[in-house]
Amino acid sequence: MFDKNHPHLFGRLITFIFAFWLIIGIALFSLNDTPAEINQAKAQTINNVGAYFWAGNVKDLGGGFIKTGETLLEGLGSSIIRISMSPRFRIDYNLGGGCISNFSLETLAKGPDLNPILTNPSFSTIIITAYDGTSFSDCETKNYLYPDLYTPEITAAIEQEYKALAQYLGTIKGKTFIILNWEGDNDIYCGTAYGATANSCPNYQKHIEGFTKWINARTKGIKSAGVGNVYSGVEFNIVRYLKNAGLPSILYDVIPNVAADYFSYSSYESINELYSGDNGTKLLSDITTAKSAISAGGGNNSNFIIGEYGFETLGREDSKNKLETVTNLLHSRGVRYAIVWNLLDSGGGFGLYDSNAVLTPSGKYVCSLYQGSACFIIQSPSSTPTPAITQTPKPTTTTVPTNNPCAPTSGFASSCIEDGTKIITVAPPNISNSNLNLTISIDIPANKNSVIWPTGYYWSATLKNWAPFTLQGNNYPGSSWLVNSASTTLSVPYSNLQPGINYIVTWDYIWDGSKWLGPPCSTLTNSLCWRLETFIRP
Repeated sequence: MFDKNHPHLFGRLITFIFAFWLIIGIALFSLNDTPAEINQAKAQTINNVGAYFWAGNVKDLGGGFIKTGETLLEGLGSSIIRISMSPRFRIDYNLGGGCISNFSLETLAKGPDLNPILTNPSFSTIIITAYDGTSFSDCETKNYLYPDLYTPEITAAIEQEYKALAQYLGTIKGKTFIILNWEGDNDIYCGTAYGATANSCPNYQKHIEGFTKWINARTKGIKSAGVGNVYSGVEFNIVRYLKNAGLPSILYDVIPNVAADYFSYSSYESINELYSGDNGTKLLSDITTAKSAISAGGGNNSNFIIGEYGFETLGREDSKNKLETVTNLLHSRGVRYAIVWNLLDSGGGFGLYDSNAVLTPSGKYVCSLYQGSACFIIQSPSSTPTPAITQTPKPTTTTVPTNNPCAPTSGFASSCIEDGTKIITVAPPNISNSNLNLTISIDIPANKNSVIWPTGYYWSATLKNWAPFTLQGNNYPGSSWLVNSASTTLSVPYSNLQPGINYIVTWDYIWDGSKWLGPPCSTLTNSLCWRLETFIRP
């Protein structure tokens, strides 16, 4: 990968310059320097942006690393994603177990780890960075770069692996799949194409030949599957440097010799210019150059993808500003898909979510493009219930009222929502040894977009405090909140409860289409309170 960390010494200065322009309301650049395409794009709906989910670190929201990533992708709201499939899959996605032996792309696609993402109806365009078990079997040696590998038998095996993958993906209706490599120029030049010389990677000419054979074998296999929703692609990551240095490249020396459907540019050579004050003109120029070269090589340059872009700077807010600038430019140039690196922090602070599964400024920006559900995450209530939760509830009766189950208690919210639906239920408790077993359920109607805080409390009259308990349910994307329903069974020491009526409290929010509405206090106007429900200690 081209160095995603900015290589320039002026980054700190530029950060302050950008901040200055933001303060005085002239966006990121002076009006004289801003390309007209930015303003044109801002007036349009941006719908070509997706996220790359490949490695990273994040807390488990339930179901493991891949399920957490899937949940976070859904939260962004985009139907475009990019993922990786290779013998390194278990390594890259924190599953343990090392390199997968006897690997095949089809088997991985059908397996329980990845199949839920591939079949998830939230994602309509899935770009796959794919490496086959035939030419990358040990997860280390890039055999696909060596032309001597391609005997008729090996070539046929590679073709068959991509054919089988495409045939399976073709059964998943309503989706587009694009099969890419990753940053081909870096592969050719021993890991780093930018700054490469003829001596820094002596086998580069053989690598070009081997790589071309590999792309052709992949492409032939995909096309021979005969399905209409799976396409081949090739990714490059250098537009200018190699040509200027008199060296071969993917753009000028591979693309004219392959029959790929899509052409992807991992764009750090261009976008890193923003760190030293460029306003996006390099990027626009490089896109024009790349599309011209693709067309000259016989490719369809309308199928041009930005396979990676993203920023790690001195601050998350500055990264977001740069990301927004580039996104507007990419939209103005008709880029088919633009993939942000990365969903999670990986090798730096690029993530759209941080390690706590909370949106970063860049993540909030991408989410805002689609009004994704993660945009509407609300703040957690106080870790101890308020208001006046430290006071003992004082009911006027010793039995649970049955004539009005929605009747509120002063200082708390009702256990019913506005339309009269009772949402908190405590099943009749039973005694086991010296404990009282309680089953507590919260069920908000499914037609309402709602969240429930995972911590509730019961009042211990003998201890004279509110004791916490944990509710279980499905996590709301990117947060600890639970969606629509939650429940728990807890065992409370019998002696902690008072004879007769006792109390639990919970908290929820319901989305009304523009804002989150919390539980209204019964006696305090324009205030929110914890919902109170009662139960009887036998």
